[in-house]
Amino acid sequence: MNGKRTLGFLVIVWGILMSIPMSSGSRAKDFRVGYFQVSPHVMRDRNGEAKGLAVDYFLRIAEKMGLSDTRFKWLPLQRLVGALQHNQVDMALLLARNPEREAVFVYPRQPFCRARPGIAVPAAHGIETIESIDPLLTLSIQVSAGAYRSAFIQDPRIHLEPMHGDDYTPRCFLKLRRNRIDGCYQPDHYALLFEANKSTYRSRIRILTLPEPPIGLYSVFSRKSAASYLQSYEAALAEVVREISYEDLFRELIQRNAPE
Repeated sequence: MNGKRTLGFLVIVWGILMSIPMSSGSRAKDFRVGYFQVSPHVMRDRNGEAKGLAVDYFLRIAEKMGLSDTRFKWLPLQRLVGALQHNQVDMALLLARNPEREAVFVYPRQPFCRARPGIAVPAAHGIETIESIDPLLTLSIQVSAGAYRSAFIQDPRIHLEPMHGDDYTPRCFLKLRRNRIDGCYQPDHYALLFEANKSTYRSRIRILTLPEPPIGLYSVFSRKSAASYLQSYEAALAEVVREISYEDLFRELIQRNAPE
C-alpha cells in the first residue's frame, strides 16, 4: 500500500508541476529568431553567425526578457515568412507590416524602429528631391522580389525590376555602379545610407526619400510563440527604447564608419 500511495503522490506532484507556467528563464532556453540579410541590421559573418545593429539591439531586449539562449537562424525572405507561419522559428527579427502578414502573424504594438522608404539614384540623373511620381517615370528601378513595397512605389506607371536572392542592397548598388539600372528602391533608408556610406561610389549617389510617411519595422511573432513571449517583449522593448533609440545607435554606427 505504501508503494502505491507514494506512486500516487508522485503522479499528483508531477501533474501540479506540469500545470505551472514556465518562468521567463525556463522559456528562454531555446528562443529561435529567424532573419534575412539586410545591412546594417543583420548580416552573417564568416562563420555564419548573425551580426549587425538589429542583432545587438535585440540582445539588449532579450536580456531584459530573461532569455538566456537566443538562437539566430538565417533564411531567405520567403522561406523566413513560411518558417514563421509554421512555427519553425519563434520570431522574425525584422519585418514590415502589410495585411497579408497581419492575417497570420502577431505584431507588437511598438515597432523595433521606423524607416523612410527611399531610392538611391546616380547624381548624374540630376534628381535632387522626389515630390511626385514624375521624376521616376523614365527610370528603371530595382526592387527586392517578394519584399515589402510602400504605397508610392506600387504605382503601376513605375517600371520595376525585381531582384531575387538575399542581401539585396549591396547587389543592387553594384548594378547601379555599372549603370545596369537607374535606381535602387528600399523601404528602409537605413540600408541605403549604410551602403552609400561605405561605397567608394558615394559621391556619385544620391539617397532620396519618397513623399510618404515612415514605416515601422517590427520583430514579428508566430501565433504560437506570441502567447509566451509577446507581453515580455513589449515591456522589454519599451525599456530599451527609453535607454537608447535604434536611430541613435545607427547614427553612432555611421559616424564610426564615416570615411576620413
